Formats: sequence, structure tokens, C-alpha cells
Amino acid sequence: MLCDALSTALFIMGAERAELFWRTHQDLNFDMILITDKGEVLSTPGLDFKLTDNAEEYKLHILEI
Repeated sequence: MLCDALSTALFIMGAERAELFWRTHQDLNFDMILITDKGEVLSTPGLDFKLTDNAEEYKLHILEI
């Protein structure tokens, strides 16, 4: 249920507010991948090792803690 709630809430927030939420709620211990309207892929550090180059058109940005 937490994943479903976070997915919906973070999507509605948009990238900037979702990143801020992630930074200020480290107690929830979650990682996320966001794809912006510009095609940028934003990932939290816990997922950077799991991403592949299958979608070369995306510009990958790993968020720093």
C-alpha cells in the first residue's frame, strides 16, 4: 500500500517536489525513478546500479543525497 500511495503522490507532485519529498522523508527508506516531460530520467542512488542503457534517448541523472 505504501508503494502505491508514494507512486501516486510523487507522480502528482512533479519532479522537483518529489525529489524534495524523497530528501526530507529518508525515514520511509524508498528509492524512485522519475521520467520528466523532457525525457530526463532521474534516479535515487539506491537504483543507479540497476539501470541499463536500453533507452539511450534518455538522459540519466542520479540524484545526490
